[in-house]
Amino acid sequence: MLEGRPGSQGLYMGCMKSGVVISEEYFRHASGSLFILSNNLACYININSASLQSYAHDDISVGSWMMGLNATYVDYDRLCCSSSRQEKVCSNA
Repeated sequence: MLEGRPGSQGLYMGCMKSGVVISEEYFRHASGSLFILSNNLACYININSASLQSYAHDDISVGSWMMGLNATYVDYDRLCCSSSRQEKVCSNA
């Protein structure tokens, strides 16, 4: 999915969410069961994992780690459960 895509060296792809959740404001992050990171971003997380703050959910944690990097955010609707293509898949999850 990343091969040949512009900006793939710093790509953060998924069903991007941001805004009010319950009573707190969350930063932009890829929500759901799947998100995609380019190799260099995944290596950054691996190398710096001991010093990165973790939150209750992995998607929120990764979103917070991407804020300080020059990541290219790609909102990819095929990874969203609300996508008509994914409704059947998500409802069976």
